[in-house]
Parts: sequence; C-alpha cells; structure tokens
Amino acid sequence: MIGSRIITAAGEEYLVLFNNRAGTVPLAIASTNYPLIGATSATHLLCGMKPAGKYQIVISNGVVTVAENPAGAFTASAGGVLMFQPSAVSGAAKAAPGETGELRESGLSLRVFPNPSNGAATVGFRLPESGKVKVRVLNLLGGTVADLLDRQLPAGVHAVEWNGKGEPAGTYLVEIIAGARRDVQRLVLTN
Repeated sequence: MIGSRIITAAGEEYLVLFNNRAGTVPLAIASTNYPLIGATSATHLLCGMKPAGKYQIVISNGVVTVAENPAGAFTASAGGVLMFQPSAVSGAAKAAPGETGELRESGLSLRVFPNPSNGAATVGFRLPESGKVKVRVLNLLGGTVADLLDRQLPAGVHAVEWNGKGEPAGTYLVEIIAGARRDVQRLVLTN
C-alpha cells in the first residue's frame, strides 16, 4: 500500500492508503500492516480492500495490522474502502510511550517495519516539504537491491511497501533522499 496523510482546512486529519499491487485490476487486500507514524488521531482510509469485507484491526508496537476476519468488528464499504479511527481499536489507547511509531515532527525521517522482517516491510517516512523523493533498498556494499519510489510528493507522512521475499536473508539499508536531505535505516531480512 502507498498513501499520504491529509489535513483539511477545517483541521480534520486523514491517513489515506491505496492498494498499489501490480495488475490491470489489483486483487483486493486480505491483510496488510503499516506504521502508525504519528497518525494516532487521523481517520484511516484503506482503499482496495475486499468490498463489504469484515476485518480485524490490531495496533501493537506502533504497527497497524489489518486482516480479513469473518468475526472482525470493522467492515469495508461496498466500494472496498475500510475506514476507522485508531481510538476505536480495542487496546489502541493503552500503547506504552514510544510504541506509537511516530516519526520526528520536523525534518526528514524514516521508519521501517516490521524489523526484522520475514520478507514484506513497510517504509514510512515524513517529508518536511514537497519535492522529489527517492526511496531504495541497498545491500551493505551500497548496491541497489530495489527502487521503491522516485517521484514528486507533497510534504507530510507517506508509506510504501517492499516485498523482499526473493532476496537472501541478511542486513539491508533503506535509504530516502529528498532534495539535499538523506536518511538511512538498517533492515534485517530473515527469509
């Protein structure tokens, strides 16, 4: 999933995530996880879910996990949009300090999880200003393993996923470059 944090002129805050799976008609998402990254008071909108599907949502250690579950308390719309407030998720308000997965409020920052990862990882980042952004995964020799993003983005919080299931287990670096700013985080892949 890829998305953006939006704040309206009226001060309403939304975290909007879109299904970015390849294909003419992407398959509906049965499960996903992504960093909470400071969006604790935002309304979360996940687009590309199973139409009218029931989902269970868990927030733990700064990660939002959404999984299809017939007994789930949250239902996607007929158009496949799942909408919820983190405060409506059981146990979400009890997170310990530092568990929210928040990124620094100013400057460029990056967070990758789960870390260690068994193949799929979410790269969350905050941009202090609009501009061209490049996100890539590197091996420890500095060689590019995957280009995740290379385009103009507005200021705010964003996320992109990496599927490293085809890569060997080991340590990788996730790098973000935005203008003259750069941030890097280590990622351990346990395939």
